Amino acid sequence: MTTPQNSQKQIQVQSLLAELIELIENAKVVPFSSSVLIPQDEVLYLLAQISNTLPNELEQAQEVLKYRKEFLDGMRTEGAQIIEDARARAELMVQRNEIARQANIIANRERESARQEAKKLRYETAHYCHEKIKSLDRTIDELSHIVKGSKEKIQKEFLEELAPDQVPNIEDYTNLDETLDPDSSLDIYLFDQDSI
Repeated sequence: MTTPQNSQKQIQVQSLLAELIELIENAKVVPFSSSVLIPQDEVLYLLAQISNTLPNELEQAQEVLKYRKEFLDGMRTEGAQIIEDARARAELMVQRNEIARQANIIANRERESARQEAKKLRYETAHYCHEKIKSLDRTIDELSHIVKGSKEKIQKEFLEELAPDQVPNIEDYTNLDETLDPDSSLDIYLFDQDSI
């Protein structure tokens, strides 16, 4: 803020400077050179007057420069802190992203492993069932042969025990099984042991 006193000092300094400039401009030139003759006393007097008028302004200027330096230093420090904080946050985000990426990789690996394991279990289960069915089929075939052999043996023994006039004519039947069919006339020769 410019006060009336400061304004008057500025006018006084400008006036002294103008007088000094005029003194130099009107100085006599030394013959055969570019130098001029300046009255030393007058120049020193004007410079002393300017110097006496400026101390307050110089102190204020120095204060402004000092404040400016402190302000800039503070801004540099704050700026450096902001940059450091931003760098730390960026590194944290990178770490979090890396952790998420690694977790995603692990999850994908586990999913693929589980898929392969499920596929393997399905194959092993299908193979096991197939083998059991084959084994059961063989067992059924064997039992069928045993039953058929037992059945033929029983039929043979049964027919041998019948009286000759009771033996049916085999040629009348296309299959011996039909001879012992439940609808056959031989039912009279068969009995249910559970009914005894």
